[in-house]
Amino acid sequence: MADDATRLFTRLLREEPDVILQILAENVGSLVGAEVEIDPIHEDEAQLRETLGNKDLYFFPITDHQENRTTALLIMDLPAAVHAGAAFALMGPEQVEEVLETGEVPDILHDSIGEVANVICGAAANVIREKSGQAPEFRRAADFKKVHAGPWPSILGDINGDVPWEFVAGRLTLKGEDRGVILFAGSDEEKGVITPEMIREARAGGGGSDEGAGQAADEGEAVATSGAGGGGTDEGEAVTGGSAAASAGDGGEAVGPGKTAGGGGDDGGAAAGAAGAGSGGGATGEAAAGAAGAGSGGEASGEAATAGKATGGAGAAGAAATASGAVGLDPSSSRISLSAQPADPAARDLRNALLEIGVNVPPLYRPGGAVPRKSDAVIVVTRSPTDLKLRTERIRAIGQTEGAIVVASDHPTRELVLAAREVGAAGFLVLPTTPDKLRELLARLPRPAQAEPETAPA
Repeated sequence: MADDATRLFTRLLREEPDVILQILAENVGSLVGAEVEIDPIHEDEAQLRETLGNKDLYFFPITDHQENRTTALLIMDLPAAVHAGAAFALMGPEQVEEVLETGEVPDILHDSIGEVANVICGAAANVIREKSGQAPEFRRAADFKKVHAGPWPSILGDINGDVPWEFVAGRLTLKGEDRGVILFAGSDEEKGVITPEMIREARAGGGGSDEGAGQAADEGEAVATSGAGGGGTDEGEAVTGGSAAASAGDGGEAVGPGKTAGGGGDDGGAAAGAAGAGSGGGATGEAAAGAAGAGSGGEASGEAATAGKATGGAGAAGAAATASGAVGLDPSSSRISLSAQPADPAARDLRNALLEIGVNVPPLYRPGGAVPRKSDAVIVVTRSPTDLKLRTERIRAIGQTEGAIVVASDHPTRELVLAAREVGAAGFLVLPTTPDKLRELLARLPRPAQAEPETAPA
C-alpha cells in the first residue's frame, strides 16, 4: 500500500489540482525572479502526448524519509528543467539557448535542476503538512536523471505500471514565452485517471524510458538504447575515448565525439565553453568557439579561438573564448579566493578540488586584519543568505576582485539562490563538486579587466 504522505498527495492531485499548480508556478517563479504563469494541460490528451511522449524529460522519483521510493514523481520536459535549473545556477540566456539546441546538459546545470526539484518537493511536503497536520518527508530521489520517454503515459510504468495514477500537468509561461511543461503524479494504488491498461498499452507501443539519454559520463558519452516494443528501460553504455556509444534495439542513436555543450554565459556577456566527448585527453573534438574536449582526466591543450579545434579533453566545459579572447578562466593561470569559515569542511574540500585542477587558491585562514590579494574571482561558501550578503559587501568594499563572485553551498535553498541573485553573483555551485564541474564553471566566468600579476615566491 502507498504510504500516508503519498496517499495525501494523490488526494490533492485528484481533488485540488489548482493547489498543486500554484506550488509549481510559485516556486519556479521565485527562482527565475519573475512571475510565472501556468496553464493546466492535464485534461488535454493531445498536448500531453505531444509534449511528454517520445521526448527528453527530467524524471524525479520521490522518496520518503528513509529514501525508499514512493508511488509519486515529478517530471519536467527539457525546456522547463533547463530554464529552471539555469535560474538556480545563475546561468545566462545564451547558455540556456545552447543547451536547448544541443540537448546536452552540463554537469553543473544537471545538479542545479536536481536542486530545483528538491525545492518543489519540499513545497509540496509543506502543503501536505498544512492540509493534514502530519510532517511528511517528500524528497527528490538521488538517482534522478534525464531520460528519453516512450509514448505517454509509459513513463509512469518506470515507477509502477500496475497501479492507477493521478497527475497534474501545466505549461509554464514567462512574459508570454513558453518555458516548458512540468508534472506531478502520484498513486494511492486505489484509483486514478491513468489506468494500468493505459500504461501497458503505451509501453507495448514504444517501450519505456531510455535512461541516461544524452548524459555525459566521466569516461565518455552515455547514450541510452531505444528498443521498440519492449517494456522496462535500457541502460546506456559509457564508451571511453570519445567513441560513439552503441545502442541496442531499434531507434538507438549513436553519439560521436566532439558534440558540444554549454555556450553563452551570464548577463555580463560571458560565453561558456562547449564540451567535446572524450576521455583521458585522448580525443580530439570539433568545438564551437574553440572549446576543449570534455571527459575525465588530462587537460585541454588547444588554444581557445573562435571556431577552432581543441585537442585533449579535461573538463565538461573546456577552454572557452570569444573573438576578443576575454571569456573563460584558465585554471592553470587563475587565482581564485574563497570566502568562508576556515573550519568549514565544504570550503576545505572545494579548495582541494580547485588545487587539483591547478588553480592558485590562497589559504582559508589569514592573520587578523590582513587584506587579501586581488583575485580573478571569489567563491563565497555559505549556507546563510545573511552571511552571503555580509561577505559580498566586504569583498566589494576591499576590492578583492574585479571579476566574478560565485556562491557555493552544500545546503542550497531557494532563499540562498534568491540572495545570490540579489548580490549579483555570476553563478551558483552546488557542493560537493568535482574537478570537471569546476572547469566547467571557470570556463564561463568572465576574465577581469585588470588582474594583479602573480609574483614568484622568494
